[in-house]
Amino acid sequence: MLNELQRRNYAPSTIRSYLGAVQQFAEYFHRFPELLGPAQLRRYQLYLLQEKKLEPATVEVRISREEVIFDGVARPCYRQLTKRPPVWKGCAAFRMS
Repeated sequence: MLNELQRRNYAPSTIRSYLGAVQQFAEYFHRFPELLGPAQLRRYQLYLLQEKKLEPATVEVRISREEVIFDGVARPCYRQLTKRPPVWKGCAAFRMS
């Protein structure tokens, strides 16, 4: 993942941020990020919204970082397999697609 982020010419601070977010995602499931999929991403989104009580905008940013492991890094076909459930602006509810 680090090589891919560097190849995409991400800033060092962005790389640290993405790697930290993916590490937290993997630690939540006690698994390597490569072993996680869209279902775990949805569960993690629920955890951030319901248990951590993060704002929807914050969750949107966090989830976009975790998606890096699926979008072109770990699984290039991720976007074809699933859509991320949208976070509704202004409330903590969201709709599963």
